[in-house]
Amino acid sequence: MPHSRFAFALLVFAASSALARDVPRPAVVRADAGVAAIADGPIRDPAGVQGYAVHEWGVFTIQPDLEMANAALAAEWAGCPRELYRTEPPNLRNLPWRGEVGKPLVYFHWQADGPPPEQGLTMKVRFPAGRPVIWWPASQEGEGNPHRKVHDSLSWRLYLRPSPDGPANVKPRAPAVTADHWYAKARMVKAEPVVSWGGHARGAHLDAEQFVYYDGLMTPLAFLRARRTATGNLVLDNTAPYPLHELWCVDHTGDTRTGPGPRLARVPLVPVGTKEIVPEWRVVPAADWAAATAEQFAADLEKTGLHADEARSLVAIWQPGFFHAPGLTLFYRLPQREYDRVTTIALDPVPETLVRVGIVLHAHAEPERAAAKQQSGGGAATPAELARPVGPQMQPLGLEKVLTVAEAEKLAVTNHDLSLFGLSSLAADVAATLAPHRHTLRAPGIVHLNAEVAAALARHVGPVDLPDLRRLESVDLARRLAMQDNAYALVAASEFAPDVAAALVSSEHWIGRQPRLAVLSPEVAAILAASRKWDGQLPGVTELTAADSVAVAAALATRPGVLALPNLKKISPKTLSALIEKQDVEIPRIETLELIPEPDGSPTDDFVVPEGFQQR
Repeated sequence: MPHSRFAFALLVFAASSALARDVPRPAVVRADAGVAAIADGPIRDPAGVQGYAVHEWGVFTIQPDLEMANAALAAEWAGCPRELYRTEPPNLRNLPWRGEVGKPLVYFHWQADGPPPEQGLTMKVRFPAGRPVIWWPASQEGEGNPHRKVHDSLSWRLYLRPSPDGPANVKPRAPAVTADHWYAKARMVKAEPVVSWGGHARGAHLDAEQFVYYDGLMTPLAFLRARRTATGNLVLDNTAPYPLHELWCVDHTGDTRTGPGPRLARVPLVPVGTKEIVPEWRVVPAADWAAATAEQFAADLEKTGLHADEARSLVAIWQPGFFHAPGLTLFYRLPQREYDRVTTIALDPVPETLVRVGIVLHAHAEPERAAAKQQSGGGAATPAELARPVGPQMQPLGLEKVLTVAEAEKLAVTNHDLSLFGLSSLAADVAATLAPHRHTLRAPGIVHLNAEVAAALARHVGPVDLPDLRRLESVDLARRLAMQDNAYALVAASEFAPDVAAALVSSEHWIGRQPRLAVLSPEVAAILAASRKWDGQLPGVTELTAADSVAVAAALATRPGVLALPNLKKISPKTLSALIEKQDVEIPRIETLELIPEPDGSPTDDFVVPEGFQQR
């Protein structure tokens, strides 16, 4: 059983081929007081291939300390089928990670009348704040191709049903496992066979399976912490910047021989901003335990859009870790937008429907364990203690939210990439000290930058990666990022300042796509609408509810080419009227939209669908 990784299952339903997309489609999001919150349910993209869907589940496991995380990782990967490809660090005992992303299972179901694309399907998974470690079948990196090293992503060309052309008498091979192995349980889902040419380092052969699997490391999503009150009650401190869906609390800390047995608590929704959670515990008899836990959890999963066999497969693999592990276990469903920020996926063809179900698991979360660790002197490691290489291109740091100038001076002269895991802010003098560093500087967790820090990062000698940056305001930093091949901050940003938007559209390096742009000003809308290079796609915009939304819609409607807001949910009548002045705008069916009062306070009129637009 996995104990310290992210387990991920991705199910793909395809109908026909489509144009390649270099960046992943975002989830549908709803802006709520400046914080993005996920709208539950499948995400449908009218621009995607009709009948082609992607279903994904995954478990992000957070261990209480590095020692336990490293031991669990070593045991888990040692138990994987020997045929799997891997790029494990040489010393698992020294891994400065407490979170893991693992067991990605990608199932393909072809429901179209015609056959799957002869040229195959492509899929790329990226870890903006981590690295892949083990996978199957052969990817286009690592042992699948010795000339392409594994950094922070894996990519595949996959074939369904018919085997691709290749050497005669080459038979597909698949890992051999026992019936009780988790890998066998992952085959419970009915799916099309998937094959991939690989083994460039082993000799040409076909790798086959019912899914695509990968496992990897990531920065921990450690936003829950249990503590005891003065009266001995157990409460949870919550610092998550997003809502928690279906929070489960499973307490096996009591002595079942003398006490009432394990306790269970379930909170359907923890709103964003909730600082303290008081579980309402109930004791469940052993005869009712399966129905109260695994069966209820599977029913919850089906409501997210997963198929019944997908939900059962997840539960079959993870039931021991979720509901039968010793100590206190906490887990909840991650909002889809946050899932997209932790691991990104790009697919060709682009699916019509995307379901990503991420579960965050806090193993051994009992507060007594943390207290014992501190009393024994096993406190949090310093950045210097955690600055150990774990691979040829990756140097993770386990930071306690602060990096000093003295530490930055040492890091600036290192001859490898730096990943500032756990850092939520960066001081201007620290950023300036890091500027001479000649390799990639990754700063996951940095959401906002002031002008001084942005200016210092723009002067960084090596590439800069800011995967979680929400609003980009620095023109110099934007121009710098646009020149990088892997500038994920540009496609991940949800908001731009007008001068940044103007600089981007005029840059020869800009790719013309902003899939996560969710907040628009009239100035930014006008700049994008006038750009011939922009693809006209705004899948990240789910609502136009600001006071200037009519002006935003009017500016967008001036675009001469494609304009699509496929995930629009909420809009006022006047804003909608301004938007559909563009006769060929692509939006969801009007009857599915939530019409709201005019956000600028003006009178709200009834909306009448123009006859010509209704016919279209």
